Amino acid sequence: MQGEAEGVSVGETDTLFVSLAAQLHHSFMQIARLSEKSANHASPADWRVIGDISHAAMQLTESYTLSVRLQNRQLEAQLEPVVVSAVLHEAVRELMPLASLLGVQLSVVEPARGSLALADPMILKAALTSLGQVFILSQSQQDEAKPVKFGVHRSRYGVVAGMYGSMGQLSTQAFKRAQQLHQRTTEPFQALVSGPATGVFVAENLLMGMSTKLHISRFQAMNGLAVTLPNCRQLLLV
Repeated sequence: MQGEAEGVSVGETDTLFVSLAAQLHHSFMQIARLSEKSANHASPADWRVIGDISHAAMQLTESYTLSVRLQNRQLEAQLEPVVVSAVLHEAVRELMPLASLLGVQLSVVEPARGSLALADPMILKAALTSLGQVFILSQSQQDEAKPVKFGVHRSRYGVVAGMYGSMGQLSTQAFKRAQQLHQRTTEPFQALVSGPATGVFVAENLLMGMSTKLHISRFQAMNGLAVTLPNCRQLLLV
């Protein structure tokens, strides 16, 4: 890769690739151990677990590949009117196998009115799915697995869509600190989740392709990470 695209340098891309490799190594180690354990007496349940872990790893690599294509201008975001809650439901369906495996409940909290905004649905879904993996893992590591909610609501700046959970230590300062540590440590979100939390940074790079970014958000007494999407002109005329 040469030069810079959308403010992301080659060095930052390399750091994210190393983080991705660490995340995938963990996934494939789980698969290898389960395969060894099940070598002679694998049950259908064992193979479902192997499939679920593999699917989560493939989701992350596909999202990363999409982010690199956006950074290298091999692909341009196609902004269009999108029902954001529908994209959230699609992301939940993608993440449900992983959430079930780790004992985490997923749900979507929708507004009473529509959630129409300008976005590229493919990029938005990939970003939310990558982010969702981190939240699911984080909540599963608590003494008692806590639910994760995909939420969408309106603000004066647009439509806010994000992931929320029982993450009391997640603050604007903690998020900025993790972004700084991303270049120097393999566990930038160590107070929230063990591991590289690669999905957060993949999501950030994807959202940059739509000229937006992640930010700390609070919704229904829960902390989370969200993106604010611009309202559609059609909606503003109603």
